[in-house]
Amino acid sequence: MRVTIVVTALLLSSAAACADDMQDCRASDPGRSIDPCSRIIQSKGETKANQVIALGSRALVYVRKNDPDTALKDLNRALELDPKYLYGLSLRGELHQRAGRFERALADLNAALKIDPAYYLALANRGNTYARMGDNARATADLDKAIAINPSAAYPYGSRGRMYRLMGDLDRALLDLNRAIALSPQYVFALMERGDAYQTKGEYDLAAADYARVLAIQPNNAVAQERQRGAMALKQASGGMSPAPAQKPSVATAPSPPQNSGVQITQETDIAKLFSIAETQYRKGDLDGTMAALDRITAIDANNAKAFQYKGEVLLRKGDLEQAALHFDQSIKLNPDSIDAYILRCATLIDLGRLEAAMLDGEHLVRVAANDARSYNIRGLVRLHQGQLKSALDDFDLSIAMNPAAGYAYENRALAHKSMGNRELALADLSRALSVNTKSARALTFRAQIYIADGDLDRAIAEFKQALAIDPNFKPAQLGLQSALVSKSMSQIDKVRVNG
Repeated sequence: MRVTIVVTALLLSSAAACADDMQDCRASDPGRSIDPCSRIIQSKGETKANQVIALGSRALVYVRKNDPDTALKDLNRALELDPKYLYGLSLRGELHQRAGRFERALADLNAALKIDPAYYLALANRGNTYARMGDNARATADLDKAIAINPSAAYPYGSRGRMYRLMGDLDRALLDLNRAIALSPQYVFALMERGDAYQTKGEYDLAAADYARVLAIQPNNAVAQERQRGAMALKQASGGMSPAPAQKPSVATAPSPPQNSGVQITQETDIAKLFSIAETQYRKGDLDGTMAALDRITAIDANNAKAFQYKGEVLLRKGDLEQAALHFDQSIKLNPDSIDAYILRCATLIDLGRLEAAMLDGEHLVRVAANDARSYNIRGLVRLHQGQLKSALDDFDLSIAMNPAAGYAYENRALAHKSMGNRELALADLSRALSVNTKSARALTFRAQIYIADGDLDRAIAEFKQALAIDPNFKPAQLGLQSALVSKSMSQIDKVRVNG
């Protein structure tokens, strides 16, 4: 009897220890989870299901310890034991995505979603992958679905917020990031992203506050430390003032449409007059007024290809690339012979990162409009983004030979030369571009980027400012100027430290 009691007690004690190990392992705490996970993995008497869970939990610990290679080894072992382990497929897909192995990421995430189409974590990770590939339409669909399935999870909101930030849609980005942080106040990724969004808007105090919250959670986070210093340096460079959160300089500087323009548009039935109104409003910078006139045209004539093309151009200028592409699609459907619509759609697809589709448009243009210099220029731009630098250079050379007065081709050829390391040739082409069009914000910005690479910050800052004086809403110049000001401020701080 005593032997039975002792054996029973030992068994109960062992079971309790195993339960404690599993609890500690599942916590995925870098400080205490590796050993209990390892005991479960190495136990010969443990079930395969528990070993799979332990491998997945230990992999997450290694991810949190910034050791993705070891994490991948654990996930590979887990998926050898159970090829349908959903969490393992999703986490391995995420690690492939972080490393830029997009095809392998999609293979894992698609496999997970084939098993369970409603697995929100795989949907969110696939959405992240599509976003990094530049396929914002698919990214949005996956992230929207992940949020609909699990609206109390912070991760999909953070991922969608980052996507919107990279698209330049800062208001929508902040809505999602605020929601993510409300659901998980110590969500470092969302805090960093929100800080970056505030900094892009010029709200430096709010940006610095978010970076400070990250440092309260992770005191040694070097990126947060650098961003916080940058935010304060930018605030100082801007005169020590952050704009009010509601202030939107791009809207404030745009002239308001006449008070009766809305009535005039809604009552007008003459399409020629409506096009005239649209063009007038566009020149004034009133994009909403332009779109109202174009909407009126398509309400009267749903088959007006020119109106859909113009609407696409307005949406492109507003930064809504997805909708712009859809409007160019419709314009081409209504008028397949429109060279302008094809060129605009090709440029939009390049910005969206859909290079294969863009190349189809580029090749089509060269076939049907071989005498138009723009056809070779736009195909060269696709090739440039694909990394086919020599072929891109050939296209730009041909475009310039056909139309030496086209400044945009010189700008694009300068990009190709810059990518090939031909600094002097790049600068020469940018000078030619500016001789053709002295008010090219794009050429000035490209030249400023070369000066930054040279370490000539003062010259770069001057060029960026000149570009923004021409086009205050030109995003590459805005971001370039911010980066240059931060670099200059940090170098001045370093000098003070050395001299002090």
